[in-house]
Amino acid sequence: MTTSLKLISLFCLFLFVLPQDADAQRRGKRIKQRFRASLITGFNLSQMDGDNYNGFDKFNPQFGIGGTAIINNYSEIGIELLYHSKGTRTESDPRRTINRKDRLVDLNYMEIPFFYRYNRMGGAPGVFFEFGGAFARLIDARVKEPDMVLDGLVISGLEDDFNKNELSLLLGLGHHFTEHIGARIRYSFALTRVYNTDDLSEQAVLQIEQERGLTQLRNYYISLAAFYRF
Repeated sequence: MTTSLKLISLFCLFLFVLPQDADAQRRGKRIKQRFRASLITGFNLSQMDGDNYNGFDKFNPQFGIGGTAIINNYSEIGIELLYHSKGTRTESDPRRTINRKDRLVDLNYMEIPFFYRYNRMGGAPGVFFEFGGAFARLIDARVKEPDMVLDGLVISGLEDDFNKNELSLLLGLGHHFTEHIGARIRYSFALTRVYNTDDLSEQAVLQIEQERGLTQLRNYYISLAAFYRF
């Protein structure tokens, strides 16, 4: 995970040190296209809180389509349809000197992010910032862990009780390299829980905590993606 964070940090630095010229010419630039469609491909690194472990240790491919409405040279609003996975990959025995990540929580979603994007230089090439939210629908859940776990956390067997819907917030940073090609890095954290105990009685929650060491789970991920705009 340390290597991934270093690569992401270098990517962010690269976006800021790229030459940003001809800003004055862009201020009066006429908008030729009010709507842009895009193809998106990339990956995310995910984790969950509530699993007693830190680190974005699960690698997941990501792909989809998107569209933006151009308000002016500096502002646009967008929506995407993405297929990607979330979840976590951890070890079930913390006593091992060499960590063996033998627990897998694999959650596949169709996600619809919606966002506002600010183009810092007023067009391509240039850096952009974005923020917004997302709605995701769980289409498949798989939990794999050993029959005997020694960290006090048992998730297997709860797949049917996972929430089907998820709401999250996102923050992003990217760069339009040309009019058509760009890349972005995005951080997302869920507002809703994967396994929610709100509808359970206090006695049922205590029983779950005693038997499984589980309270609630929440998705987080860092994604890096490239896109082609038509």
